[in-house]
Amino acid sequence: MQAKCQRCHGDPRRNGAPVPFLTYEDTQAQYGSSGVSYADVMSSVVESDIMPYVILNEPPTSLMPPVEPLTVEEKATLLGWLEQGAKPEGGTDCP
Repeated sequence: MQAKCQRCHGDPRRNGAPVPFLTYEDTQAQYGSSGVSYADVMSSVVESDIMPYVILNEPPTSLMPPVEPLTVEEKATLLGWLEQGAKPEGGTDCP
């Protein structure tokens, strides 16, 4: 999460990111009034390649350095964690 998500979902948040993902608790917060957690939402946007939001690499934003997509391994690790219930294994910081 540090390598790919926290560039925008950090402190301070950047590029329109609605929430930080710095701690486990951040991922478990309720997403609006939907009754689901951000972890639930993360699963669908990562699975569908919406996030990381690489569209920011194109004009008019043209971020530098560019937003990098997740590698196959990063995506598998993140989705595996989310699919197993996004438990706070290994600590509560989001490395």
